[in-house]
Amino acid sequence: MICKFCGAEVSDGATYCMGCGKRIDGKIVCKRCGTENPETAAYCTKCGNRIDGKHTCPSCGAVLEAGARFCPDCGHVLVKQEAEKSRVSSRLELSGAICVLAAAAFALIFVFCLGLVTNVSTASSSQSAPTQTAMYLYDYFGKIYRNVREAVKALGDNTEYVAYSYYFRFALGTLVSAGVLIAVPVCAAIAGVRFARYLRGKTEKADYFTPSAAAFALLLCGACALLALNYASSSAEGAVYSVTWNGATIAGVVLSGVSLLAGCALLLAAQGRMLAGKIAKIVLAAVGTALAVVVLAVTACGALSSGASGYTTSGNVLAHMLTLGMQYISAASQYGVSFTVTPAGAAVVAAISVCAQLTVIALTGVLLVRLWKNLFGEKRRSLLAVSIPLFVCALLYLVMNAVFANLYANWMTYYFSANAMTGNFALSYVTPIVTLVFAALLFAVSIVDTVFAARQKALQE
Repeated sequence: MICKFCGAEVSDGATYCMGCGKRIDGKIVCKRCGTENPETAAYCTKCGNRIDGKHTCPSCGAVLEAGARFCPDCGHVLVKQEAEKSRVSSRLELSGAICVLAAAAFALIFVFCLGLVTNVSTASSSQSAPTQTAMYLYDYFGKIYRNVREAVKALGDNTEYVAYSYYFRFALGTLVSAGVLIAVPVCAAIAGVRFARYLRGKTEKADYFTPSAAAFALLLCGACALLALNYASSSAEGAVYSVTWNGATIAGVVLSGVSLLAGCALLLAAQGRMLAGKIAKIVLAAVGTALAVVVLAVTACGALSSGASGYTTSGNVLAHMLTLGMQYISAASQYGVSFTVTPAGAAVVAAISVCAQLTVIALTGVLLVRLWKNLFGEKRRSLLAVSIPLFVCALLYLVMNAVFANLYANWMTYYFSANAMTGNFALSYVTPIVTLVFAALLFAVSIVDTVFAARQKALQE
């Protein structure tokens, strides 16, 4: 077979000429929808996109020559319109950049205010405001350890499991706090420096979006990790105990998130006609973001719920590990019971569970940044590289909670029977199940994104 464009010899059944790269059949593939059109077609037969590379007058539709300043048919001024479009696009891009940088600035300001509020109310104080106790990130660097040391010392003997529940949790909290307090200012500084260099003309392109998005993701994940480590909710005989974000944390997450969302919308609007080719990416990013937010919200709000004899409690496994430790002290000191069953096995399972819980939060943050970066970055980042380990950690999180629930039930049953007491236990680990389901949905979104990217790349080639 001979190519009709360059005369090169090509093999039978070939679609493209290896000499000139043109299609043998002369058909034109629409870059917008991928439909094959006849070689004489000016517009795509499916979506109506102009495919012959020629420009038309926006006023009368006449075909224009390359570089034309006026329409030869109606006299429409083309240069002025293009200049106006360029000015509008530049203004939108600048406004979007300011919003994106504002997200980084809010993250920088409010990261130093991240904290939790413990609300305690009793039946006798139902008519008054509940008692509140505040805790901040920087409490992990001294104050919180002093308080725990005094509390454990006051309990007396057999406090190893209580001490473990506190110190292991606070050690993880210290690592999270140090990482967030260092990483957020660094990301905000990088974003500011890159944008400043771009404004001063020292570089044609500057990726200030990625560090700004990373600053917000770090703030969000840091707040979620802080809540996940300390979340607890219980009620018994009219007394209610709960741990939630403080007002500054909520304000920081909302302000930074809204600023980043507004910046993304403005940057996308600045791309004008190019926006039509990114509809699928925008939809995938929106769906993925919604699923990721659900994963973060669910994972941060405890893991195991239990109830018996008129009380209910919810929290991560370390909170229940603390309950086991207190029961162990009570059994050994108050009742004088010598136990052959101890919470030692539950301690190992609790450690694995909480580490998996924090890893799920961290990987979800990374996935969020990659989702947003793929909207604007020229180099695509694989979502599967993050969604696969995210799903594995969510599965481990569920398994460890199920194992801990079994150990917890066995211990509590032994404790009640050893003290001639009765209790009807109700254990639930629905939260890790929900986390796994939404992690699986994120994995599905990653697969769709990978397939879509491969298809787009094939069309471009």
